[in-house]
Amino acid sequence: MSSVLLRDFLYQLSICSEKAACIARHIRFMHADFNSMIEEKQLDENHQHLDADYKTLADVIIQEVIKRDLRRIYPALTNHIYGEEDGSLKLNSSDEKIFIDVTGTQEDIHNLLKKLFNNKSAESTETLAEIVSSSSNITLSNQCKQSFEKIPHDIFIDLSNIGIWIDPVDGTQQYINGTDGFVDSNTGIIPDGLPAALVLIGCFDLKDGRAVLGVINRAFNEKIDEYRWKGLIYWGTVLSNAKFNNLEDVYKRHENNNQRVLLHGSADVNTFDNILNDWTKMEVSACGNKLLSIALKQANIYLVTKSAAYNWDLCAAHAIIQSINGQILDLRQVINYYQENRTKQNVNLSQFEIIYNNIKPNKFQPKDYAYSKCLTIYYTRHILNGANLLLNSNKYFPSRTSSNDATQKNPNLELIACKRSSSSNASKFLNLKNLIMPPPPSAVLKKKTTSKNPPFLSQEFLIQNHGDIASSIIMILTLGAVFHVTSPYFTVFFGPRHNATNFISYSTVPATLFNYGYKDLAMLFAYTLVCITVHAIWQEYVLDKLNKKLHLSKSKNAKFFESGQLILFYVISVLWALKLFQDESYFQSGLEYLWRDYPYIGMTIWTQLFFIIQISYWLHNYPELYIQKVRKEDIPSRIFYTSLHLITILYGYLTRFWRISLILLTIHYFIEIFHHLSRLAYFYTTAKIHSIKAKSISKYLLNIWYYIFIVGRLISIVLIWLTFWFGLKSSSVNKISYTSTSLTDSNDTSNESIMVSNFNTPTVRLFTLVTMGALQFWLVWNFIQFHMRRRREQGGAPSTATTLTKVSNKLKQKQQDLKTDKSETDETDERPAIVANGIGNKKSN
Repeated sequence: MSSVLLRDFLYQLSICSEKAACIARHIRFMHADFNSMIEEKQLDENHQHLDADYKTLADVIIQEVIKRDLRRIYPALTNHIYGEEDGSLKLNSSDEKIFIDVTGTQEDIHNLLKKLFNNKSAESTETLAEIVSSSSNITLSNQCKQSFEKIPHDIFIDLSNIGIWIDPVDGTQQYINGTDGFVDSNTGIIPDGLPAALVLIGCFDLKDGRAVLGVINRAFNEKIDEYRWKGLIYWGTVLSNAKFNNLEDVYKRHENNNQRVLLHGSADVNTFDNILNDWTKMEVSACGNKLLSIALKQANIYLVTKSAAYNWDLCAAHAIIQSINGQILDLRQVINYYQENRTKQNVNLSQFEIIYNNIKPNKFQPKDYAYSKCLTIYYTRHILNGANLLLNSNKYFPSRTSSNDATQKNPNLELIACKRSSSSNASKFLNLKNLIMPPPPSAVLKKKTTSKNPPFLSQEFLIQNHGDIASSIIMILTLGAVFHVTSPYFTVFFGPRHNATNFISYSTVPATLFNYGYKDLAMLFAYTLVCITVHAIWQEYVLDKLNKKLHLSKSKNAKFFESGQLILFYVISVLWALKLFQDESYFQSGLEYLWRDYPYIGMTIWTQLFFIIQISYWLHNYPELYIQKVRKEDIPSRIFYTSLHLITILYGYLTRFWRISLILLTIHYFIEIFHHLSRLAYFYTTAKIHSIKAKSISKYLLNIWYYIFIVGRLISIVLIWLTFWFGLKSSSVNKISYTSTSLTDSNDTSNESIMVSNFNTPTVRLFTLVTMGALQFWLVWNFIQFHMRRRREQGGAPSTATTLTKVSNKLKQKQQDLKTDKSETDETDERPAIVANGIGNKKSN
């Protein structure tokens, strides 16, 4: 029987979309094997602006599975299901074109997948075969099921008169890139990333070609953990003039959505500044994602200048947009009609809507189903004014010329989408004269500028202005040091005060030496403020600008900012240390210099400033946890490695082991530079997925880090052993001693007491040697374990976890078994890194 209940048919379409989402999620995280399942398409004339167009194994399998399942349940649809893909995939490793047949048994499908993957990833292919072949184990959320209750029980759909367009993965480029994406907090729009990749299933009437039902599944809507996502289904129907959808059930509308234009990623934002200069313009990827944003009332106009939209891109979203009293129109027909009927008003827009029954019986050609110009309207007054400005632009719509001339002069404009208000009485009609002719100046509403400043000294105020507040305090301290009256009280904030020049004991050391003391606390306060200020400047003027180009997820954003800040600090510290080595002739007399003349009476001004700034930098990391709004789950690890750095540097500073501490810090920071460089390079490759040069640079930096890590750790262990086991033993004392000596300050006549402490006891040396040595070996052990695990995964070693019988349980277990690299440099997310002075360790976050 060809007539079925509409709600039952919608339920089955939703099940198909959810199975498709499960397949997309599983294939995307089949680690290294995923990249081998991508085929580059031949570009047609509608996509010549693209660098490349691709299809993946997920595209092909999903389309074939949906076709198979719907034909089994509803035989009346057998010859009326159409899709973007041709059912085949050409592997990167060979020129063989393999046709994907999913009509066989689970064993047949498994054998096909093993052929595709060259018998690798046995458990992953077995799980995928089970998902593809199974007709059960796919469930919908209770919220989705309840939404079907909106449709009355007496509405039927005649499937003999229904055709279906499938886009298995709309947003293939975002699917391949695999970034987590982010949600714009002001609009709710998802500009890029995996959440922009959608499964689209649209139904149309075979007789008149109009879209009647659409299901959109955002397969990557909510991230559960590293390898698991939860999807979200949107649906809408306009069958028999009955309009139903679940949009209000699954999405809470942002009220401030006025005058917002969505642009394709390749569009030139400045091109339309003179036309829609009062409108907010946003770059958003994937055609289906943009149309869904219009349906969710997140934006008002959708504008694409360099690409075409296809039947499979539009059909599902068209039905949903119609369910909120909108339309997608053929813009060429609108322009042609206006040229012939300039004075006619109250035109029925339905005569211009896009239709989907233009099926070609001959060989499938994507260009046959492309719409190069179309318009979707859902209007309020100010939105009509924006569309009016756009259509009246002489550059894009010369309304006083013939339609052919207009087409020739506007080759770039291909897709416009706007919204129309359901509250308007003219929801079905549009006054073309008012749309095309310019409105009076008073009709154009200006964009509201409501920039509310946070209350003074509120939490948000402190976070937004922390850099200015810190720099203002520094300026006050600096002014105090300039004036003669206040200079004695304020200079203590900027330079060492405990002069120990009278205690020179080694001729090659510079004449002026300083000891540590209580006045260093003032310097720590001032230089902590300096670190906060520099952090804010580097963040705002460098890192934020780079981050906007990469479009990283929240978790990767945190790691990107962390690496960006640390690499600046490490580079400055290493260069500073190398300058100290040169000026103070560290190695001219060999390694003996590390322990000669201990306890060192004093240190040079630049050495003391080096240690003060080291301590200040790690101190400033604590308030930065609050200022940068670090995620709650990241705070413990940040506090751990910050405290470890701080404790080890303070230990070396207060015990007067300055020389060995300076060398070990330099080795550690040099290693960390390449660690964070390789991590930043990895983040760049996520944005430049097809850049061979970017990948090679990332891999090269990673290999350098490998070698430097091992060599640096070995050198650190040797230096620690030589210094504390042999070198300092020659001048050992029985117990810790404190010698107080009075001297005359070189700048005034006051007497100052200098405390010289000697920690060169067997107990202290043994404690330091054991502690630092143990931590160094622990770092190396973590490093070895990490690479052994990575080698096993790269070699396709099977998981040691218990094989699960149900698909859902296997997907949950996958995140524990597949700790693998999404690219050659993915391990930068969790590889070990070492803390200062060789007495600490952290795992990178």
